[in-house]
Amino acid sequence: MPWTRASCAGSSAEGRPPPERPGPRHRPAHHDRRPSPPQSTSASNASNAFDVDTIDPVRVRAALLDLVVTLAGRIRGRGQTARTMVLTVRLAGGARVQRTRALPAPSTHTDDLPTATFRILNSMAFQRARIRHLPLTADGLRPADEGPAPRSPSTGPGRTSSS
Repeated sequence: MPWTRASCAGSSAEGRPPPERPGPRHRPAHHDRRPSPPQSTSASNASNAFDVDTIDPVRVRAALLDLVVTLAGRIRGRGQTARTMVLTVRLAGGARVQRTRALPAPSTHTDDLPTATFRILNSMAFQRARIRHLPLTADGLRPADEGPAPRSPSTGPGRTSSS
């Protein structure tokens, strides 16, 4: 039998080609067969808007500490850890300054997050800037079981457990 397309294509006995199997373009466009990652929030934020523009560094640091404690509690409650902190400072003239700092290890520890946040603020080197608004974001959130074992708030570097 000479070579023909029908002889190689697996045609039926009646000479008809086999039925076409639906290819990718025949599937509905809304059906994605890829497995989806677990739904999780990749960032969490909190902000503080001052009633009046402030140049008082003590007020600014107190507000940041309050924001960090709020964020740490929120992400700890979700069973997540943060990998980076993002501080945005909005000034009275409308200018916005934003800096990011990666944490040494994913953390929700209440001592790690303020340390990173205050380092960001210090790197901005404001002298007498009138600060209006402080949004703070914990970014790169992942499930806590993906990182190192979380430390309890009572233990950390230089601290010992009382048990």
